[in-house]
Amino acid sequence: MQHSPDTCVRSFREAFKHLEEAIRMEGISNRVAVHPYMTLFRGVANYIDMSGSLLPKELDSIRSHLNRAQGLFHHDRALVDRIISLRSQLKD
Repeated sequence: MQHSPDTCVRSFREAFKHLEEAIRMEGISNRVAVHPYMTLFRGVANYIDMSGSLLPKELDSIRSHLNRAQGLFHHDRALVDRIISLRSQLKD
């Protein structure tokens, strides 16, 4: 089954929005978990691999999340590796 490019873009944008909301809500409740960050970073990497294009505001947001996650979870090797990989994809 094939999906239209528009469906993929809409799905990505919806997932991106919900993951950002999850990260924001955790911050408000003074909890920080690695899972929303890892899911967001994997999703962005997969979207780019499928030739998806990030909007400028999405790119700014993901860069902010990369910086924050690197500071919060510098001890988590899997996340740090994901951050390095995604920065390479973004050409940071």
